Amino acid sequence: MSRSNIYTTWAGRLVTCLSLIVLMSAVNPAAAVQPEATSGLATVSGTYKLQLTSSKYVSWYATKKCTWGTTTQTYTGSGSQSITVVEFGTATFDGKGTWSVTMTKMPIFDQSKSNASVSITCPKSSSGTPTISGGNAVYDSAAIEQFAGTYTVASTGTLTLIPSGGTASDGLTALLTAYNSSGVATMLLMQDGNQKDNPTSGIAIHK
Repeated sequence: MSRSNIYTTWAGRLVTCLSLIVLMSAVNPAAAVQPEATSGLATVSGTYKLQLTSSKYVSWYATKKCTWGTTTQTYTGSGSQSITVVEFGTATFDGKGTWSVTMTKMPIFDQSKSNASVSITCPKSSSGTPTISGGNAVYDSAAIEQFAGTYTVASTGTLTLIPSGGTASDGLTALLTAYNSSGVATMLLMQDGNQKDNPTSGIAIHK
């Protein structure tokens, strides 16, 4: 099994697990407690296990000039594929408007190495046909990412993450869907509304 297929299979299993988590939380009486107030910074507090997925289209290419006397032709080889990007880790909220997160992201598409995988062999003459191999996607090791910032919680029960140095439009939003007896949200449904074609989505579960 190729590395790209391994990533796709792993991501598919993760999505299945996330669906099971949602179903389990929905039938858990303790997780379904709804406090009188569903807004306020304190409704999001503590540590959450976070898992996100998104679809991404990647492509690579290379060109080569072939010369025969005074004649030059340029040939191109390329390839593309859709991949599922998975991010998982831990998010911490202080209940006062500050958050931080550490996540592992995979796969990491390597543009330059993918371009270098394309092979083009010049024909013997300008009327000949080149031999072109479209290459393949090359991935680097999983990356560790760390982010921090501030957050708000609207009266609608919507959480907005604002990254340091950014604005609300730069971050994720989440719907608070379940609470414990202390009024702290136990499940957050995450989404990046800025990505119209392939939005990032996922779930965060209170530890």
